[in-house]
Amino acid sequence: MKKNILIGITGGIAAYKIPGLIRLLIKDNYSVTTIVTNNALNFVTKTTLSNICQKKTLCDDDVFESAEVPHISMIKDPAVMLIAPATANIIAKLANGIADNLLTTAFLSFTGPKIIAPAMHTEMYLNPVTRQNIEKLRDIGVHFISPSTGDLSSGDTGIGRMPDIDVLKMKVDTAFFPQLKLRHKKILITCGGTKEKIDSVRYISNDSTGKLGSHLAHMASFMGAGVTIISTVTLIDNPELKKVIYVNNASEMHKAVLENIKYHDYLYMAAAVSDFTCKESKEKIERKNNLVLELTGTVDILKDISRYKKDKKFIGFCLCDKDLEKTALEKMVNKNLDYIAANRTDSFGREKRTMTIFSADNKEPVQINNAGLMETSLQLLKLIT
Repeated sequence: MKKNILIGITGGIAAYKIPGLIRLLIKDNYSVTTIVTNNALNFVTKTTLSNICQKKTLCDDDVFESAEVPHISMIKDPAVMLIAPATANIIAKLANGIADNLLTTAFLSFTGPKIIAPAMHTEMYLNPVTRQNIEKLRDIGVHFISPSTGDLSSGDTGIGRMPDIDVLKMKVDTAFFPQLKLRHKKILITCGGTKEKIDSVRYISNDSTGKLGSHLAHMASFMGAGVTIISTVTLIDNPELKKVIYVNNASEMHKAVLENIKYHDYLYMAAAVSDFTCKESKEKIERKNNLVLELTGTVDILKDISRYKKDKKFIGFCLCDKDLEKTALEKMVNKNLDYIAANRTDSFGREKRTMTIFSADNKEPVQINNAGLMETSLQLLKLIT
């Protein structure tokens, strides 16, 4: 079943990125309708957009050329509206109910979820007038995705860049799920598989991709949570994430969790932390017929930090193939967890996940069957709402 989205494009240089975003959406079974302002046509053409979308791109001229009322007819099917890039000018108009072109008129007519991706020079974004306009729109339920910090078209560096299209795509995906009340919740998430060094070039690791932990972090941040993620894998640059900490091994993961848990109310220990570490050779070990590695156990992070739990909620993860329920319940008690998500090794690192979530208060277990990473993340985030 196709998901319908209406994308409004305004006159910012980041408009050139939108055809790439549309391709990602269409590849994921979206149906995309586009509106452009006259200024946007300086950066992207109607022909390009129409060819990618396989439907006509609309602009102000269409108000006079059509027997229909475009700003009404075009909003009947889309479930979500995205304006990207959104200039300071368009944000000001939207905040004050000005409808002087097809896009602003469509915005006022559209009743579904609306997402705005500001893109402008740093001084314009930080100007108190712009900040006030953004907050005004937030207060009436409009969703925003913050701009990134980096090189700007002027040659300066600062906040104001439109986020990468992968981030915009994930923000759009999130809008098609029920919106959870996560605003102001402080969540710490660990992500990825640790690497324990054998020598200068080799290490012990596992098949964790970090996909579930990263999806969990992105979705929570898009729903308003203050998210810190401790990761062993490189994440897409999401400006909504409060803090990203990169680590390599179990010891670094343990240290980072200890340093940050006191600032958060919820912990999702989604990382696949190695149970063993190795005595590391400082030089590359040459080939041998037989090699004995000296392994020692790593710290059980969840068990160690249970002394800091107090009224915080901890969610752990369990991976095993035998006696899944028994093993999960034992780990939940031993590690003082509120919930534990248990799954078998055949779903490890996959795009679709099957798991059972057990709770310390003996609620009916939550069963997730062959669900995508976004749906799985949603079910896990529901645990803290």
